[in-house]
Amino acid sequence: VTTAMLQSALIKRAIDDVLRAVNLQSNKQALTQLVSSGAISQDLQHQFNSAEAELESEMLSVRHEADELMSRMGDWIFQVAAEVLGNCRQRELREEILKLEIENLNCIANLPAGSKIGADYKQINLIKDNIRDSIVQELIDNEKPTDNSSKKQKPKQKSKN
Repeated sequence: VTTAMLQSALIKRAIDDVLRAVNLQSNKQALTQLVSSGAISQDLQHQFNSAEAELESEMLSVRHEADELMSRMGDWIFQVAAEVLGNCRQRELREEILKLEIENLNCIANLPAGSKIGADYKQINLIKDNIRDSIVQELIDNEKPTDNSSKKQKPKQKSKN
């Protein structure tokens, strides 16, 4: 097993830990309010506190293992994990925006000729399916990793007509 594989496995564990920490943190206030109002028993709060302690122990374990694998890796492993999660979220948002834009273009293209919907969409109405497909393909191609992994490919700017 190579060092790079071990680092990847530790980063994956750190990503899972960060996800759990965010989930626990976002649910903690609601749980506290439900317990204080009597809607749920305090046993659930104790289980929640145990889960927090277990997560803290897991995060310390990841940090120590990272430091054993590589000096000072424990200092930055959770930062890298958070960045990976942020990048994944941005990718998901870009995909969602693309889907919405395509849906919008399809709706506009299907409007009766001469329809006004608050803006001049004359140019957009002229977009054909093959042009739309080429835009989608270009965006997909920009997401693919390049052969030269040391350089990141910048997405091409859309021209505004």
